[in-house]
Amino acid sequence: MSFVFDFIIFFILFFSAYWMFVILRSFRHDAEMQIKTKLVRLCFFVFLLLIFIIVQWGAFIEPQIITVKNIDLNLKSTPRRETIKIALISDIHAGRYKKNLFVKRAVSKILKQNPDLLLIAGDFILGKEANAQYLYPLKNLAEKFPVVVVTGNHEFNMGKLNDQRAKDRTGLLRKLLAEWNISILDNATKKITTDQGNLNITGLPDIWTGKVDFNAAEINLDPRLPKILLVHNPDIILEQESSNFDLVLAGHTHCGQIRLPFIGSVPPLPTKLGRAFDKGLFQLKNNLLYITCGLGETGPRARLFNPPEITMINLDL
Repeated sequence: MSFVFDFIIFFILFFSAYWMFVILRSFRHDAEMQIKTKLVRLCFFVFLLLIFIIVQWGAFIEPQIITVKNIDLNLKSTPRRETIKIALISDIHAGRYKKNLFVKRAVSKILKQNPDLLLIAGDFILGKEANAQYLYPLKNLAEKFPVVVVTGNHEFNMGKLNDQRAKDRTGLLRKLLAEWNISILDNATKKITTDQGNLNITGLPDIWTGKVDFNAAEINLDPRLPKILLVHNPDIILEQESSNFDLVLAGHTHCGQIRLPFIGSVPPLPTKLGRAFDKGLFQLKNNLLYITCGLGETGPRARLFNPPEITMINLDL
């Protein structure tokens, strides 16, 4: 499918560039054109130029612009104020569009933020299991601070719930992460200790796998510490057990990947929650949900008004 999107993108660029050339050439060689004809051709030229710029920007420029978004959250869970800096990323989708160089640039930006820990909300790869090799720069992060991750639907080749083509593609990923001392939390909780304070990180497998087990995940949960739930798909908040956590962190939606001003996400979101929960921070009945925009792309190689994102959460406990 990605080849189809690439063909469409390159066709639009070629088509618009060709006809812009034809129009410019007509201005040069047809000096007797009527003013009305000139105006029509000029308007058509401007229209084609806008299409060319938007497609070029969305397909090749914006997807490479890694932004850092800072948010401040207060869980009010400890008597004294302690602030932990959490870096959150998701949806790297290493493969056709995002390889070593991009991952290396993302790692460099994360290191400059000097977080206390890094959380990765799944979808490491796009396509082949071997694409996990492009994640090698992540090793540099695990040498500096704790890195905790969960898997996403693309690690299991799932493009939808109950996908019949599902296949476990985590073999190489699990091997590499284990070598780099990076924890994958599958229905498990890990206590994170930092100089600023301690907290629980609970991780679940992607909800589409049907393997979510809250009971197993909460066995080692310390009720005296803040409780953060790291997942891939924000649909987890539809499960009652998710309300036991102070903060839910997710990715998966890419925040629409392509967004328009005043409209928001253009493509439909791959969640039951839909556009009402597409990006950013949400106050739920009993806790908070944050959905990050992710770093990579699926489908078209495009992002528009929605660049790749590293979220820095300044968490007051």
